[in-house]
Amino acid sequence: HLGKKVDLILFLSFYSVAFAIVLWYGLAHPLVNDGVKEYNAYLANISEGWHYRQTLVNSVLVTTWIPALIQNWTGGNPVFIFRLIPALFYPLMPAFTYLIAKRYVKTSYAVVSGLVIMSSSFMIYFPDIGRVGVALGFMAGMLWALLERKLLWAIGFAGLIVFSHYGTAMVALATLFSAIAGYLTWKRKILRQYVTVFVVLL
Repeated sequence: HLGKKVDLILFLSFYSVAFAIVLWYGLAHPLVNDGVKEYNAYLANISEGWHYRQTLVNSVLVTTWIPALIQNWTGGNPVFIFRLIPALFYPLMPAFTYLIAKRYVKTSYAVVSGLVIMSSSFMIYFPDIGRVGVALGFMAGMLWALLERKLLWAIGFAGLIVFSHYGTAMVALATLFSAIAGYLTWKRKILRQYVTVFVVLL
């Protein structure tokens, strides 16, 4: 029980620090690169509603449509909401990296693995490509769930990936359907797990 408590504390610590980093960067720096396209799609969703579907970027519901819904409901600052929503999911990367590493190495090494992810440049610069960070956050959660044999959690994360990135969604859909098919087809748990992980790797 003490080990699980420590893991939870470290998981939340990684998440909190990473969240502060990406939100600070997002609010302190102007939009560039694909972030501009996502922001324009987000603004179009605010003004046009659900029927606005004219760009591939706009298919990324987590960073374009959901923030638009929240902005319309709350009337909050558009830039703040646009930067806040993706920042809620980036931190899942280092947090789940710690939990995954903890399965194979001792706590101190697992902490280092989480710090490596959290200190990488993409943790700062990914707010300019919101959908990528969101998708990787959900992907990290899905891999953790698969390794822990939490199939329903894995399916849930895979489903979220579908709405976070159009390219990653193809992988997530394949994983989702394969996990469901494997669960219904094979009775032996070990075989089901290996087949699902194999599909993820593909």
